[in-house]
Amino acid sequence: IITPPIKHEMMHIVSMTEWGTPGAGNNWLNEGLATYSENNCSGYSVSEMYRYFLEEKMLAPLESLAYQFYQTQEMISYHQSAYVVEYLISNYGLPKFEALWKDGFLSMENIYGFTPSQLETTINKYVMEIHPKPPKIDWETLSKGCK
Repeated sequence: IITPPIKHEMMHIVSMTEWGTPGAGNNWLNEGLATYSENNCSGYSVSEMYRYFLEEKMLAPLESLAYQFYQTQEMISYHQSAYVVEYLISNYGLPKFEALWKDGFLSMENIYGFTPSQLETTINKYVMEIHPKPPKIDWETLSKGCK
């Protein structure tokens, strides 16, 4: 049984009502925020899934997520983006996140003071600290969708 993504879809409505349509290269923020609001895929948090993807070398470069979000494998793009969103909001607050949402991907360095590649390095190190051992995820099962 697949649970309807009510939290996910409601987050789209709330965020776009409040902040408008995301700026250029920000579909990943839109889908990432909505996926983070659920923060559960078959019993795994977005940070656990990110850690698994990091271990398995499945992560997409942030620039690729920004400009080719829907061309990236769905389970990876949505959950990787969700963890980046969680990290940005938890560590830097909603006002900066809102500015990135509105101004677009290319404004990241101006808003946060780091480049996307610097963020990737930092977040990869951080997720390994909070999850020293990657979760044992069965990719064949998970790739078919969250339950």
